[in-house]
Amino acid sequence: MLGELHTEIIKQKVEPDDLEVQVAIATDIAVVSPLTFPAIAGILSHLISLQNKEQKEVLWNKVYEKMNKVPHNGY
Repeated sequence: MLGELHTEIIKQKVEPDDLEVQVAIATDIAVVSPLTFPAIAGILSHLISLQNKEQKEVLWNKVYEKMNKVPHNGY
């Protein structure tokens, strides 16, 4: 299912209105199911690439803070 989601997400060429929500949902999935993180990383990378430079750093910091709470997470 994540592969299908990734396929749909990479079709986005402009920043969606709910970009921060999409990033939050993807991050939540990775937190709940850490084995999905490699696939989620691709989704997050594309979504955040649609944002302006300053906001990219803010979003990556939010992802980092949330993922940092997951024990034994090498990512």
